[in-house]
Amino acid sequence: MVVPPISTNSDQEWETPWQAVTPLAIHLKRKKYKVVWEPACGNGQLARILKKLGFEVICTDIKYGQDFFTFTPEFDYDVIVTNPPFNQRIQFLRRCYKLGKPFALLMPTIFTIEMGNLFKRHGIELLVLTRRMRFIKEGKKSSSAPFSVAWFCHQVIDEKLVFY
Repeated sequence: MVVPPISTNSDQEWETPWQAVTPLAIHLKRKKYKVVWEPACGNGQLARILKKLGFEVICTDIKYGQDFFTFTPEFDYDVIVTNPPFNQRIQFLRRCYKLGKPFALLMPTIFTIEMGNLFKRHGIELLVLTRRMRFIKEGKKSSSAPFSVAWFCHQVIDEKLVFY
């Protein structure tokens, strides 16, 4: 696993807190997923957490030359797990469905018509985190997010809706 060093974040880089990952890890392990592709790894916070939880993690990111929307992975992986930039969440969903692999995207529980259409067509599983998350910006925890978040999953959770 190559995890990039901590560096200055852009406005869209809000790193994932540990508390958001542990509930997902339970489901990933139940499915026996071992190799995770983190395609928007940013500074590597999510990848480091997943590695500590026992997963092999392959990190890519547009700032390292691998654009998730056009990059074709030449490596094997079991599941895509990422916290995509808020302003690209629909594009990430589209790409994940197109790749046809299991995925888990940590996103706000703010839905659009296009998201609803994707869910109707392909299905969706939600792992809703009932506590507000404190995302990390430039190495410091933020105040609680002003919105709730959930893991939007495909072929990861046995139920359609789980509250944690």
